Amino acid sequence: MKKGGIIILICFIIIVSIFVFLKSHKQNNVFILKGRIEGVNSGMLSLIYTNCFSQYIRDTVNIINEHFEFQGYINEPTKADLIVEENSSQITIFLEPCKMEVFIPIGKSDDIKLTGSKTQEEFNKLKLFNTGFDFIKAEPLSYVSLYILDNYLFSGNYDSDMLDSLNILFNSLGTLIQNSKRGKEIKWELGKRGKNKIGSFAFDFLEHDINGKVIKLSDFRNKNVVLLDFWASWCGPCRRAFPAIKNIYEKYHPLGLEIIAISLDYDKNAWISAINKDSIGNWHHILRDDPKELHPGQVFGTLPSIRENSIRDNYDHDGGRNVPFYILIGKDGKVIGKWFATSEEIKKDIIQKLDEIL
Repeated sequence: MKKGGIIILICFIIIVSIFVFLKSHKQNNVFILKGRIEGVNSGMLSLIYTNCFSQYIRDTVNIINEHFEFQGYINEPTKADLIVEENSSQITIFLEPCKMEVFIPIGKSDDIKLTGSKTQEEFNKLKLFNTGFDFIKAEPLSYVSLYILDNYLFSGNYDSDMLDSLNILFNSLGTLIQNSKRGKEIKWELGKRGKNKIGSFAFDFLEHDINGKVIKLSDFRNKNVVLLDFWASWCGPCRRAFPAIKNIYEKYHPLGLEIIAISLDYDKNAWISAINKDSIGNWHHILRDDPKELHPGQVFGTLPSIRENSIRDNYDHDGGRNVPFYILIGKDGKVIGKWFATSEEIKKDIIQKLDEIL
């Protein structure tokens, strides 16, 4: 056989192998959810969840004579939300990679009956406990415990003082739960939130700025005080704060202040447009998430790989959901202060800190 023919044969074998693997993977991770919603003969019903490829899914089907059916791919028990489109009512359920049936009684969405999901049975017990912490202690082998930790981390009730307790609870979970896809994501999030505490060294990062120049935080050490400004083009409070930030830059840059603005935008054009429109090109600008690294439907905060020196993987500000957010770093590389809001009091606080050290 000629060399060209051998290469073609090898490529064909590889393609077939990949196809067989993907087909097998999908078959092993498929779920089927058949259901009945009492008294509803037509309309639309949506199922929202994250699939086994870390894609955000909003699957919408027609309700026909009270019945509906969903199919998808997950590799472990997964929280999902059923949304009745007509009135936007929401029902939380737990899917598993198997066949399940759900019955939703008319006007009593809290009394749904989902069979086939062991995790749903555990979720139904949650109301028997005084707190989520109590449930986790009693059910360390349940995926519902991950859901509770997730809620604590990303709810408006999160406080950094809770971090030690959340770490202890996570470490009490079973090995299978900790090593699940969502378990690894929560472990990563807990680790990230423990970094960059006031008084500790700010985690070093290496990124490219708007002009393609490499920006490494440690290059500023022993030379400059650095203010990190987390913002986004779609964030009104962020952009309304820029006049104050401009005044701070003009006053303190000659004394050794550098500002690194870190955008959460996924749209590079919107990012550049906002910088030009607000005339804030005097300081350093970094796009935190390179759009090329994200795949279609990617869920926020679930990159396929973790980069050792990235901002995303080493800087936390409530899971990236609260901006504007500021971190002030001294010449010695240690964190001096952290602020979430843009109130006049906080602007004064930043200025007070700068007056003390510059």
